[in-house]
Amino acid sequence: APPASPRAPRDLLADVLASIERQAALDSESSGAYPDLGADGNREFLASCDFEDLRLGEMANVLGEYKRAMAAVCLGTPSDVGGVEKESKGRFVHVTDANALRIGELPGMLTELQGALIALA
Repeated sequence: APPASPRAPRDLLADVLASIERQAALDSESSGAYPDLGADGNREFLASCDFEDLRLGEMANVLGEYKRAMAAVCLGTPSDVGGVEKESKGRFVHVTDANALRIGELPGMLTELQGALIALA
């Protein structure tokens, strides 16, 4: 049998990186959520994250934090923003199940939440 040809270092590196990525994906799937940061750490994370940083499995917690923050700063009424245009604050307080949220609504909800968290700080 002919001897096995040596693999190029580039191919070996690609295999190692793929293996690391697979293991990282398995580790994150098994944990199911971000590490517990405590209430203050969670609020700090939410106040500074982008909506792409949120995981679907965390949406129930995010929605709960949203409702608490909206209630705490009394933003459940419409307010004038930018003169003619009106933007409603607390638009998502009526949502009872995080599964009812649409992906397109997340940026708006997170923006309202971040505004409320900053106001409470």
